[in-house]
Amino acid sequence: MPSRAQESPVRAGRRAAIWTAAAAVLLLSIAAGTSLVTGCRAPRALRDALTSATPHEQYIRGLERAGLADTALARDWRDTSIVC
Repeated sequence: MPSRAQESPVRAGRRAAIWTAAAAVLLLSIAAGTSLVTGCRAPRALRDALTSATPHEQYIRGLERAGLADTALARDWRDTSIVC
């Protein structure tokens, strides 16, 4: 078997392509795994910031998180607020 210094350019190119493809698959696997793990456990504040909720919806969610959504004042505000 010839040494790497003596191998043909075609064979060397194939070897490089295989290593490049293997590295790409490894990096994509790591990225996908990381996304799955962290995406499912993203903090609520981050998840809320990345959603396209209106300020009105964000305020309602804040009331719900604080346990204030069922108070008389919150119900009155929600019932009389106008969402455009």
